[in-house]
Amino acid sequence: MARSKGRNTPGPWQLTLDFADITDSGLVNERHLHQTDDQTNLCCLDLAWLPLRVGSDRVQAGAFANLGGWHQILTDNSAVTVVDLSLGGSLLGSVPFDTTWLGWARMDLGVSNLLVHRHTTGMDWGMASAFRFGIAFPFWGHLGFLGGGMDFRDYRHLDVHQVPGLTLFLGEWI
Repeated sequence: MARSKGRNTPGPWQLTLDFADITDSGLVNERHLHQTDDQTNLCCLDLAWLPLRVGSDRVQAGAFANLGGWHQILTDNSAVTVVDLSLGGSLLGSVPFDTTWLGWARMDLGVSNLLVHRHTTGMDWGMASAFRFGIAFPFWGHLGFLGGGMDFRDYRHLDVHQVPGLTLFLGEWI
């Protein structure tokens, strides 16, 4: 279904940029757009394709892809580079507030592929899940949004320390 300009009907693509996070210990930007002398965290880019629609376009389903990574110089002066690519299914529900504003929530579940380069390069597979919520509004003829969410990774062979927290993001339905 095509979306008319100025209306709150989401398009089939949702493009999201994670720009900040707040951990459960109150620390800010431990995972996104964070740079120190020895560490650079790249922001996560998320793309969802939601072509299946039910209930007057208020429920959408499809697939997502999420890409992020970081580079860190360790205490022994070696460096580690990590790239995380997650792929899977996505389900989104939305509620209109008026003719232009929209509330929404999205759940993702899929496979995470973690590529680690230190002295050698290796890859591990695991489960990826995320919960995102936000508010959408008219933005340059499209539907822009701001929101927050949490994401989770569980790898099969790597002991990766989770940093749970609220992720803040912005994006646009296209």
